[in-house]
Amino acid sequence: GKSRRACQERERLSGASIDLAEWVVKQRKQYRWSKSKGGKTCDALSARIVILESMGFMWSCRAAQWQRSFNKLELHGKLNGGNLKVREKDDRQLYFWIEQQRRAYKKGTLSMEREDLLREIDFAFDPHDANWWQNYENLRRWVQEHGNTAVPLIDENGNPDRKSTRLNSSHA
Repeated sequence: GKSRRACQERERLSGASIDLAEWVVKQRKQYRWSKSKGGKTCDALSARIVILESMGFMWSCRAAQWQRSFNKLELHGKLNGGNLKVREKDDRQLYFWIEQQRRAYKKGTLSMEREDLLREIDFAFDPHDANWWQNYENLRRWVQEHGNTAVPLIDENGNPDRKSTRLNSSHA
């Protein structure tokens, strides 16, 4: 019988894509079989593995899903000026994937390869720390432009709060 994963892949596809999905599942099965034999394969299978790997073929459905989510986050960043923040209400699946990456990083279970890929797109493993550094950078630019740390604060109505500005400048 077909594996549950293969059936899930079939449900997402139709027509000629079903044949391709079945072929992909078959390639993954052959690959797993070759690994169970200690990597001993016939020359044809070895060549096919090399050919598929040269195009970035994912031998694991989980790896393929991780890559799809990573690509989606990378695209989100490109479309939003490098901002990788995703709100749960905007994309629940991607939001939870991001949280999963942060938990894995914190536990030390995120692979170095995945960590490196996330770092390449400036992924914030600790969003609070990243936010602190972003605000620090904003303050540094303010000081360069204005020569002090007297950033105008606002009151509860959104108006400049002159008393807070004086207080703030005393710490400069």
